[in-house]
Amino acid sequence: MSTAIGAPVARTSEGEDLVNTLTTVREVVKIRFQIAPGTAAGLGIADADYKISAGGAEIATGKTNADGEVEVPLHPLLTGTVTVRIFESDFNLTLHGGLEAVTTLKGQQKRYDILGYMTGYLRNTVGNSAPDDGTDGSKTQQCIMNVQTDGNLAIDGTVGNQTRTELTSKTGE
Repeated sequence: MSTAIGAPVARTSEGEDLVNTLTTVREVVKIRFQIAPGTAAGLGIADADYKISAGGAEIATGKTNADGEVEVPLHPLLTGTVTVRIFESDFNLTLHGGLEAVTTLKGQQKRYDILGYMTGYLRNTVGNSAPDDGTDGSKTQQCIMNVQTDGNLAIDGTVGNQTRTELTSKTGE
């Protein structure tokens, strides 16, 4: 189902005063809380209480589903930051302008983070802009092999065409 949201988007002709409509395919963004890195079934934390707020106002409450997922409404994300409070911690969510190319180390590490694998030495909270150490070290190598294992790919510890395809298909870009 799509939803229409009034938003300033590219105009078709110069000087047009009408508000264009942005049509989205999804009404919610799912985020997953899990007990360990990876994408395997059974890692999600079911029935955990959560609260979602935007602009200082509570917009939803509930419990995570059987896969540990929370559905965050897309509309507030289009206009700012949404906070999910779970396990006595706040997780701030914002939309990003896209990921670096999957052929770059930074692009690969960010995709591992999105998928729940841990790269680098996380001195910052997961979800910050740069939790990775920026090197192709042992933790990144472990992520590569975990992605390959979870994707039923040949486990060689290198990011070849199949591993890049797996990363882009699972992260959507």
